[in-house]
This record gives sequence, C-alpha cells and structure tokens, in this order.
Amino acid sequence: MEPIYTPRPRSKERGLKDLIQMEWDIIDEYNISPFDAYYASTAILLDKTILSTDHVYDKIRGVTYEGFSISHPSSSFLSSYISLTFSNSLRASSQNPSS
Repeated sequence: MEPIYTPRPRSKERGLKDLIQMEWDIIDEYNISPFDAYYASTAILLDKTILSTDHVYDKIRGVTYEGFSISHPSSSFLSSYISLTFSNSLRASSQNPSS
C-alpha cells in the first residue's frame, strides 16, 4: 500500500507546514478528529509507530499502528461488586418502603 503522503526534504519551518497540510488531508480523507489526524501525520512524518487502543489508525494509509487492549484484573470483581451492591440496595428499599 502506498503512503498517503511523502514529505519533501525539509527545514524546521517546512516540516511544520507539511505536518499541518497532512493533518488536514487526513481529516478530509478519513473523517477523523483533528487530534487523531495530528498523531497520524506526526507518526508518518517521523516514521514512528502509533501504539493505541483506538482502532481509527488501522485504516490510515502510511501509518504504522499497533493496537492493544487494556483489561484490569479487578474489573470483573468490580462489576460483580456493583451488581451485588445495587441488588442489596433494591432489596432493602423493597423491605422498608417509605410512607
């Protein structure tokens, strides 16, 4: 697959103009947020990999992207605790209805 943008040799000022133009091109082509477009254009210009939980980058040509997921070991415990607490509070309110 061909990269979306091939930057010209640049000075520091030219690099910023390339970055901004590429960001707008990516926003127009992929209809993504300016923040995601900024990260994508920066990764392309610097030839870096994006590590993100956001899968928006896997559709952008020229971006090297590695996705991952985050799961906390206590997340299943927390969801069980919330369910139990909620059901106990429902049970208590049904046993002692307000007048």
